[in-house]
Amino acid sequence: RHERRVEMGDAEAVFDVAHESDRPFVVVAGDREIRVLGTRFDVRNRRGEQSVAVARGVVAVRPLASAPGDAFRLTAGTRLDHVAGEAASKVSTAGGEDALAWTSGAAVYHDRTVADVAADLSHYASRPVRPADPATARLKFSGVLRLDEGDRAVEDLTRVAPLSLTVTPEALLLRAR
Repeated sequence: RHERRVEMGDAEAVFDVAHESDRPFVVVAGDREIRVLGTRFDVRNRRGEQSVAVARGVVAVRPLASAPGDAFRLTAGTRLDHVAGEAASKVSTAGGEDALAWTSGAAVYHDRTVADVAADLSHYASRPVRPADPATARLKFSGVLRLDEGDRAVEDLTRVAPLSLTVTPEALLLRAR
């Protein structure tokens, strides 16, 4: 009645929220609370890692009462990345509309690890996508991948990055070439 509230599990969602001073909009993701001041933004809560990217407007991100860390005010074009349980959060200028690209069938990556990209692609592919070894997992990738054909995005990744693909019954394995 006095607050609009969303509690996210392991998920990603885009919110386009109208400002209502008497009913704030709050999203809880992991150990962070995002308070909206009228905006369009993306919240991702996966594997204990949270990110908030603002496309328009302003959001305030703060730790829950039981969690360590500082509060941040994010404006359009900024992004906050956080690992649950840690006090530190990273704020960068990457974000905004790139973070919302998945809503139109694309994923935009800026200097992300292959492990992160594989975890994202697992949500669209026919089976889990995994790096074959720790060295492959740590490789960095920047680029745009189409998501609308599932396994095709993984194949496209191997065309534009120095990776090969091995298909097993359990997973799609990426290996550094």
